[in-house]
Amino acid sequence: MSKQMNETGIAMVRLKIARDGRVVDATLIRPTGYARLDEEARAVVLRIGRFMPVPARLRPNEEFLLLDQPMRFGPA
Repeated sequence: MSKQMNETGIAMVRLKIARDGRVVDATLIRPTGYARLDEEARAVVLRIGRFMPVPARLRPNEEFLLLDQPMRFGPA
C-alpha cells in the first residue's frame, strides 16, 4: 500500500540488543512521517529477532547494546 502511494522516507530505530544477540526492544526515534512505514521499520527488526552475539570486548560491563539503525523505504 505504501509503495502504491509513493510513501518514502528513512526511519531511525533504536535497537536494544542483549549480549547473546537477542533483540530486546526496538523503538522508533525518528519517524518517516508515514505511520505504515514507521510501524514496519520497528516490526522488521522484531521479526529478525536475533543478531550475532555482541563480542565480549565491546562494552564488556554493559548488559545491553543500543544501536541506532536507519531503515530506508523507497528508492536507494
